[in-house]
Amino acid sequence: MEVAIVALRHLCKRRVRMNLSVALRRAVAEQAKKYAYAESIPHCFSYGDDPTLCFFPYEGDSRHGNFLERSYKAIIAKPEWGKRLAKVHTSGRRSLPVTERGRWMELDTCMSSDALLMNIFCHPGALRNGRLMALLDAELGATPIFGYRARVPLANGRFDRTEVDMRLGNLLIEAKLSESDFQSTRCGFRKF
Repeated sequence: MEVAIVALRHLCKRRVRMNLSVALRRAVAEQAKKYAYAESIPHCFSYGDDPTLCFFPYEGDSRHGNFLERSYKAIIAKPEWGKRLAKVHTSGRRSLPVTERGRWMELDTCMSSDALLMNIFCHPGALRNGRLMALLDAELGATPIFGYRARVPLANGRFDRTEVDMRLGNLLIEAKLSESDFQSTRCGFRKF
């Protein structure tokens, strides 16, 4: 989370003429690299021209470089959150080096929007923060559900059953950190 915030600040300080998602990916990767080296966090880089940094979990899963310590402890303590850590990285086999660990997980990468959400909303103080919950118009103390199978009503009377990144009370949240194909729409909220 700290890495993404620093990267966004860095981008805001200079004019970006390229695709913003490409610039954000590069900035997040650069900040993650600085963070990993400064804190001696186990990591590796993906293959390709613009490598992405991936964090290894620590021995015994006591910590994970992609998570705030308190958020990670809360994730591990709650089985329904912890199972999200086992979500396989879809392109890990072809874009990341082979390790003893076996498969790479989506939340290992510094580009994971799921990891960003979990860092924020699994942190013990976040759900008790009245200002944050009021900003989101969510019930104070609501428990996040990650990877929620939504049943979103469509204009044609059917339903979209797409997996949504997070449900918080009556609020559905889809996070996009650096996806280049994210579509835009007019701003608006709809509670279910």
